[in-house]
Amino acid sequence: MSEDHVKQIIANAVINTEYRELLFNDLDAALEGFTLTGEERSALMALDREKFDATAAEMEDRISRAGFSFVTPKTSKFFQPQPEPPGRDSFDFLGSFFD
Repeated sequence: MSEDHVKQIIANAVINTEYRELLFNDLDAALEGFTLTGEERSALMALDREKFDATAAEMEDRISRAGFSFVTPKTSKFFQPQPEPPGRDSFDFLGSFFD
């Protein structure tokens, strides 16, 4: 399902700054291997970089305060996600990236 691919792309761009650079600088390379509709691809192309970076930084800060670590290519820390509370969609934050 392509909606799942969009979620994977956004989540990866949030936690991996190198992939985020690729997403904003070479969309075709960033989306290689993903199956997306034209509408989903257009939505990703329309992402506002400043807004995305600010939201990602806020999320990283929240996760850090909760005792988690982001996986980055330059660290050996492990991101250890915990299950979401019942009834909560773990991708609710995705709406904050789109106008």
